[in-house]
Amino acid sequence: MFDNRIEIVSPGGLPSGITMDDYINGRYSLLRNPILADVFLRLNLIEKFGTGIIRIKSLYADYVAQPNFIVNEGSITVVLSTIDSVNLTDNEAIILKYIKENGPVSSGQVVSELGIERNKAIDTLNTLKNQGLIQVEGQGRATRYDVNR
Repeated sequence: MFDNRIEIVSPGGLPSGITMDDYINGRYSLLRNPILADVFLRLNLIEKFGTGIIRIKSLYADYVAQPNFIVNEGSITVVLSTIDSVNLTDNEAIILKYIKENGPVSSGQVVSELGIERNKAIDTLNTLKNQGLIQVEGQGRATRYDVNR
């Protein structure tokens, strides 16, 4: 637990046959420990099996801060930003909204579509990235910015 987020790390990667896209979109669920899950269900600590990702994304839908799902070969990390931990400048809010609606986008698109000066756009994109609100894909001229998934 941190001041601005909670990080949950689960050892072990995705089960065989499940893609990152399947996991992020809640299309497939596989119980790793059915006995423990059944105990949690009977104790009313969980409602259903395999609905967590969908519910997390739904609860964050109207907020600037978004959950981040990091899938590695040996672990899965879910980063849940506290809802009130993000204070955005006007430019940050404008660019983040644009990326949410049009992403992934290039810095050139941000400059031309939003009329923000190039250096200011790059600085703002880097700030959003450092705050964990967007992710960077590619490099050089192929660099694109998208909301965290």
